[in-house]
Amino acid sequence: METLGHSYVEGIIVNENKYLGLKVANGSEFTAVGIVLDPNVQEHVIDDGLSILFGPPAGILLQSEALRGVRIPHLPPDSIMLGTELVPLLKQKHGKHICPAFELGVSRRGLPCVPGFVLTDYKSQSRTMERVLLGLYGRRGGEEVDKCEIISMYVQLSRCQKKAMTRLLQPLRPKDFLESRMYPDLIAGIESLQKVADCTADAFAARHAVESRIQKIL
Repeated sequence: METLGHSYVEGIIVNENKYLGLKVANGSEFTAVGIVLDPNVQEHVIDDGLSILFGPPAGILLQSEALRGVRIPHLPPDSIMLGTELVPLLKQKHGKHICPAFELGVSRRGLPCVPGFVLTDYKSQSRTMERVLLGLYGRRGGEEVDKCEIISMYVQLSRCQKKAMTRLLQPLRPKDFLESRMYPDLIAGIESLQKVADCTADAFAARHAVESRIQKIL
């Protein structure tokens, strides 16, 4: 087991549901505190404390507030280990005339987590951050950058409480911001839900008033 240096990415986001009872789930944030080397992976030592490994480690040690008090044998206190996994990337069958039973597959062995430098708008929902660098543009590239969807724009702009701590990756085109409108079907859906909520509240109030009158009579 080795301790991570400051040059290693310490902010980690798990991207799979692993141990739900310990809140090690998709989107959870952790601090990387160590790695477990794979003895089968070749290591090239450059200098004291600096090596290049030609493959992923056997595991990574993570800590978080949710793990405080957790004690697992052979692991540091308040930590948990994620091991490497084999993930299939490509699976293709050859034509029937060549070899019907033969399949060609490509897989990757790695850790079920990613460095916590970047979050999608979806992953960042409900979080408050001290400072943010936003990419207010669409998903499609090309000669002209696609405009950012209004819901994505709302989520990104509402993550940081201070305007002074908000930065943009690239200038926002005024028309993309000023011409953004909520989708009509979403507006209709919200209005429909509001009507149902009002009817429910009115029905509860009417039923409660009747029950109160009956109790007064009794």
